[in-house]
Amino acid sequence: MVFEADELLVPSSAEEEAKAPPVVAKMANVVAALVAAEGFISPTRLGKAMSVAEAIGKLLGEPSLMRVLVLRALSSPPRPRTAITELKRVAAPLAVAERSALMHAFAPHRGR
Repeated sequence: MVFEADELLVPSSAEEEAKAPPVVAKMANVVAALVAAEGFISPTRLGKAMSVAEAIGKLLGEPSLMRVLVLRALSSPPRPRTAITELKRVAAPLAVAERSALMHAFAPHRGR
């Protein structure tokens, strides 16, 4: 079987983001906002952000996309209050257990 370069369809992150539930992008914004809230992002803090992104992404079924969106959001992070307000709006339709699991994904990384 011969493959030509123009036959390989690789979805862009924009296409993947468009297919994902809105809560994925809003959670990425919250992660970035909280990580960047104190200003300088050390390598340790960046590692923690990627760890949280991975955990939340797994819960949402979008681990790779979540990491990409967190990195993108870190380039121009929103204010924490704004990010949380926007997340609250799109997370409202989720089941209580699902919202709780998303919030607990932050817990193992607190204070480390």
